[in-house]
Amino acid sequence: MNTNWKLLAAVGLLAACNGDKEEESENQFDTYDSGDIVDTNDPTTNEDCEVVVSSITPESGTTGVYYRTTMEVSFDEDASSLSPTITLADPAGTEVGVGVAFDDTGFKATVTPTTPLEALTEYTLTVDICESTSAVAFTTSEYGGSLGVDPSALAGTTYHFSLGDAEYTQPEGLGALLSSFLDAPLLIGVGEVSGTTINVLGTQGMDDGGIVPDPSFDVWDFGPATLEGAYFQSSPTDIELEYGCATIPIYDFALSGTFAADASSIGGGSALGLGDSRHMGCLAGLGTDPDAICNYAATFGFACEECPDGNPWCLTIEAWFEPAPLLPGVSLEVAAD
Repeated sequence: MNTNWKLLAAVGLLAACNGDKEEESENQFDTYDSGDIVDTNDPTTNEDCEVVVSSITPESGTTGVYYRTTMEVSFDEDASSLSPTITLADPAGTEVGVGVAFDDTGFKATVTPTTPLEALTEYTLTVDICESTSAVAFTTSEYGGSLGVDPSALAGTTYHFSLGDAEYTQPEGLGALLSSFLDAPLLIGVGEVSGTTINVLGTQGMDDGGIVPDPSFDVWDFGPATLEGAYFQSSPTDIELEYGCATIPIYDFALSGTFAADASSIGGGSALGLGDSRHMGCLAGLGTDPDAICNYAATFGFACEECPDGNPWCLTIEAWFEPAPLLPGVSLEVAAD
């Protein structure tokens, strides 16, 4: 009897323990609600997704936007891993293909149309992220339509590109410094024309009661460029600018832009080249040390790069110009050898 009593007591104790574990297990399970489970692979269902758009460029209501423009979307946090939906549509609601590239911080995305936009057309850029939608509407400028004159009419024309009024997007942070001393007129002209091929010329200009070529400079020959409608892009060419105390070689300088339909101006003009900064210090009040500009650039977090001649003082320079007006009666011609 004593042995049976002990056996029954042990069985009862085991049952009690199992009951406690079962109750504990049920209580643990009850602390989770299936409605609280978040699919972290789908940011649109993530209740913690709170990233918002802080700005879009161009702003809503902007007119005169160049038809080959890129757009920028800035976020208040790193949004690169959230795959926001970014679309661009014309007035009929037809979407235009775009490419989206984030910068290293993930805070800013550059949006590039895969094909040029139409001139004088309103477009809507829409950004969807974290179940929030932001949209802006902007209108393109007159540039981007067909050339309304025969290409042969471009022969002998010359246009004034204002370096002092240009927007310098590279080197980032040095735009104000560059525009403070790169202020001499840049003249871009058309030489011979054959069909839709134009010969692009250029030189440094001067203000002599009107903008004219500076006779102390040679005319640069950028070679032939093919018109795409009214758009052209020159071949990269080495040029040399001169400003007071400094001579500035620019390697692989290339220029692009779009003629107005009546050829009265060039819009969306941009220039890209590798500028040798070794003599620029005196222009910026930084002395004659060839490292002066590079040291200054380092305060903005980027470094100079090697020039084609092996020296370490070059910076990529990219400038965007205001519409360049036609200079009536001014023509460029390459000097005979």
